[in-house]
Amino acid sequence: VEEDDGDHFIRCHEGILVSARRLIKKIRRFVKQFVVGCGYQLVLNGHSLGAGAAILSGVILRLEFPELVEDSRLHVYAIAPPPVLDHDSAIGSASFITSFVNNSD
Repeated sequence: VEEDDGDHFIRCHEGILVSARRLIKKIRRFVKQFVVGCGYQLVLNGHSLGAGAAILSGVILRLEFPELVEDSRLHVYAIAPPPVLDHDSAIGSASFITSFVNNSD
């Protein structure tokens, strides 16, 4: 799937994108109230498919809330994630996504 919000364009896994959008729908008001509004940090994490959803959620939330970029208030820890981003998007998100992969898992 190609995700384009006008200024930003990424290629990602469609099924995991659906999960990420559902997650964001559930947490959006908390992110706005506590992370953006009160200055808390947001840490997303997950394992396997959950890691993929956390990665895409982090990318999308940073696009939606520029405050998360400015103050580095979002970080994603992904344990054994599937490949969900294209090469350029993965390189561009290295500052806020940490992936843990065991050998060739």
